[in-house]
Amino acid sequence: MKLTTPVITALGIAVLALFAAVPALLLTRGAFAELNHGTTSEAGLLYMTLDCDTSTAATDLVCNVPIGGAASTRDVLVTLGNNGPAASLSAMNFDIVDPNKPVLAPLPNVDGNRNGNPDLFDANFPNTVTFNCSLPAPQPELPPINPATAISRLVCFTGANDGPALPTSIVNFQLATIHYKMTPPVLPGSVALSFANVSLTDNGFNEIGSCNATISVAIDCFSTTFNFYDPAVGTPTNTPAATATNTPAPATSTPTRTNTPAAATSTP
Repeated sequence: MKLTTPVITALGIAVLALFAAVPALLLTRGAFAELNHGTTSEAGLLYMTLDCDTSTAATDLVCNVPIGGAASTRDVLVTLGNNGPAASLSAMNFDIVDPNKPVLAPLPNVDGNRNGNPDLFDANFPNTVTFNCSLPAPQPELPPINPATAISRLVCFTGANDGPALPTSIVNFQLATIHYKMTPPVLPGSVALSFANVSLTDNGFNEIGSCNATISVAIDCFSTTFNFYDPAVGTPTNTPAATATNTPAPATSTPTRTNTPAAATSTP
């Protein structure tokens, strides 16, 4: 779908310039509440998560994949939850750190705006005129290009104070999808994707959360892990704990969910 050029107010342009010029204004982790097909009690406000399995309604922090398979496409969801007061979202920045590009390689952009990689989840940002992700365009890989690792970046904002509402107790509010080409290794191992430089602001252009590094309002950001295992040995039983890297206070009641998704569709 071809998108019209966003109409950006002077205030919106100023906010974008601030977000694009200061990488430290990118967020990462929030107080994580839901990990196991249901809601759990956890102190905190906003939180960010990476979900390694798009086929389930729950947030999957661990996915098990057989080694030695054919290259395939694999999507990872970027989601947000809110355990605090109702809020809104007018701007967001985040980086996704991929430590093993030979196994998980970000796919190129489809366009330089809402359908790039990372790919904005359009259904949750219906105003295609004002909600813009083109200044700067999505970055599947930030330069300098590294053969071993990749950092993907998305910066989106609205200059019209019409960002989506974030009601209390919302879970799995999808922000974007990151598209990867997955080439399973020949030996067992793990690849963990994590957040960096996360920043969120509301429709009043006030910070509502940031992590890795924190600007002023610390939230938790949860990574996701692919475990590559030998089918002849069996599915891994060692499940990493759900741990945030930007935790201002001890979290409570954080279950861990392990999921073995169906085989991904082979890449032509």
